[in-house]
Amino acid sequence: MIYGSSGWTDDGGKTWHASKVSHLDFGAVDWYASGKCFLAIVHEKEGQLTLSTDAGASWKDLDKGFTHVGIMNERILLGSRGKGIVRSEDGGKTWASVSDITPAANVMRVRDKTCYWPSDKGLLVSKDAGKSWSVPGKPQPGVVGPLWGKSAEHMIVVAKDGFHETKDGGESWKLVAKLPEGFSVGGVGPNYAWDPIADIFYASSMGKDTLRFQR
Repeated sequence: MIYGSSGWTDDGGKTWHASKVSHLDFGAVDWYASGKCFLAIVHEKEGQLTLSTDAGASWKDLDKGFTHVGIMNERILLGSRGKGIVRSEDGGKTWASVSDITPAANVMRVRDKTCYWPSDKGLLVSKDAGKSWSVPGKPQPGVVGPLWGKSAEHMIVVAKDGFHETKDGGESWKLVAKLPEGFSVGGVGPNYAWDPIADIFYASSMGKDTLRFQR
């Protein structure tokens, strides 16, 4: 998204759709709704928030100062300006504070109509489209995730010390893989992934080899 042209595919790579805007740090997609609304932060533009409601064919710049993003649909947007969580119900025209806890993950994730956002206080969860947030079960700090297994209750979050797993929706957590030597977590890289079928953990970073760990 940052360098070169951007595009997306919804048929496994057979066809591609070009985006009119590139040079974006990261963004969210309304997979729960249409899959065609994109909310992103423009690279090196003072946290400029930009929104597309037509799968990248056109974009509209919103407010500046954002550090994290989340989206439910073209009207319900979420984000952070570096402190707490704010929410909009009118496509980014106005914003209201909905939590004093600041998320750590760049992008909010949605599964089964439930919002998830890792933070230093634990995995934040919202069941009302981001109006209210709580940390269910045992608080487990995280920066990346959640990464899901077959069910919504089976999750992985990546924290400063490694990959933490829950199989009961956050009631309990277990460290299952430490980060490779020389790796850390932060707002911009390194990158981490989990293949729940083969049970393989991946770590990659600019200037380093991509590594994997299989349980």
